[in-house]
Formats: sequence, structure tokens, C-alpha cells
Amino acid sequence: MGLNPKLFTLFVSWFITSILTVSFGPEAAQARSLKPVPAESPSSSLVAQGPTQAAMNAFFNSGQYTYCDAQVLGSYWGQSASDAKVRIGMILLGEFSSPNQLRADQRQARQVAVDRLWSNQQLCFFSQKGLTYDDAVDLANYWGSQDPFHAKLYVEKLLIRGNYQEFGRSMDAARRQYDGV
Repeated sequence: MGLNPKLFTLFVSWFITSILTVSFGPEAAQARSLKPVPAESPSSSLVAQGPTQAAMNAFFNSGQYTYCDAQVLGSYWGQSASDAKVRIGMILLGEFSSPNQLRADQRQARQVAVDRLWSNQQLCFFSQKGLTYDDAVDLANYWGSQDPFHAKLYVEKLLIRGNYQEFGRSMDAARRQYDGV
């Protein structure tokens, strides 16, 4: 005996509506209610695709948060970067927590990430930004150091803290210095 797709879709729709009602109240739940996705649809497992997509759009359109922010906050919240993007988007849409709490979490998450970086020296952003060992050497020389690894650590710290402009200026200057421009 197999699973009845229509019954399953109805159950999932009822379950999500119940959660929304408990979380946001009956009026908000009705406004946010999800329409069932036909069982034969390729995205039938993503019943909550609409609200999730709206939250992702809010994240990307805000211009305030980057992938690095999502990764740092996701780690702090015990979530993946993708889940953190959705959560940030929901906050920006006013559906979850408050923007003030988000900023407070971001400050704390950045501090935790920087502390963790210096203690276990695990890099995550350096290579994600498309940087190479030669870039680390250039930055080390530009900053007056002989240690490319410490340059990588410093780049990580800049990116974790959201100092993208400072990082960009330093990288441009280091490349110009190396190229003799």
C-alpha cells in the first residue's frame, strides 16, 4: 500500500497552516497560507517554496548582507549558510525576530568567528573569494610581513567582520605593488 500523494499534500498543508497559526496568529497565518503543490510537480517536496523564496529575495535584495555574513550567522545559529539566508530574509520581512536582534546576533557571531579563527586557524573565506597563495604573498609583503598564512588569517578577519572595502583596497594596492604599477 503506497502513500496517497493528495492526502499527503493536504496533511502537509494543514500542518504548515497550524504552525503558522501558532507562530503568527490566525490572521497572519491565513495571509501566509501555502497553497498545496500538485503531487506530480517536481517541487512537491518544497511545499514552503513561496515563503522561502520571498525570504531569499529579501536577503539578496537588501544589499546589507553577504554570503560571508550568512556563513558566519549560520554557524552561530547552528544552521547552514542557506538556512541563515532564509532566516535573515524572514527577519528583514518582519516575520521573525527583529532587525535590532539580527544586528546584535551579527556582532556576536562575528566575534565568535574571529575568536575561533585565531584559536583553530581554519580558513573558509580566503579561497571562496577566489584568492590564491600568490595573493597571500602579495598581501603579506604589502602589510610588511613575511608570512602568507598570517595574511590569510588577517583577510579572514576582515571578511568575517564585514570590512570588505578595507580588504578590497588592500588587495588592489598589494596587486599594484607586485605588478609594479
